Amino acid sequence: MAADVRNREVSRDALAALLSTALTGSGKPVVAVYGYKPRALDGRGPYVLVLAAGTRREIKAIGSVKRKNYFRLLIVTLVLDASADDSWTPQNVDDTLDAVDKEIADTIADNARTNDWHKLDLDDEFSVIAPTKEFGANYMSESRIALVEVHDA
Repeated sequence: MAADVRNREVSRDALAALLSTALTGSGKPVVAVYGYKPRALDGRGPYVLVLAAGTRREIKAIGSVKRKNYFRLLIVTLVLDASADDSWTPQNVDDTLDAVDKEIADTIADNARTNDWHKLDLDDEFSVIAPTKEFGANYMSESRIALVEVHDA
């Protein structure tokens, strides 16, 4: 029997689609969710990126070619940093990071097991908030790891 391990891209795309539904649209906190790092961003944001961050695979049983696949997916929130003219303040930045963080946590908790994965959860480590320069603009970023477990069919 030939091996046919799961592709991390499928899980990354599914998580990006799930977060896009939860976070974008009228009255929601994010402009766009990308399942990759785009070449450019088209506006002020906020944005969420879902990026590959590693894989581990375990054999399911002795003599089997089927595996349990564990994917780490990096979820990055980018919020435009405060402006010099006070139209977008440091409080706006922090409030937006907080709102997006809550929505991501709720969405992952509500979708811990779906047809796309056997288990989805956030890593036990703290998220990391730091200033960053991306695409020629200054952002505050928050990075967290989602852990995905999928089994070979």
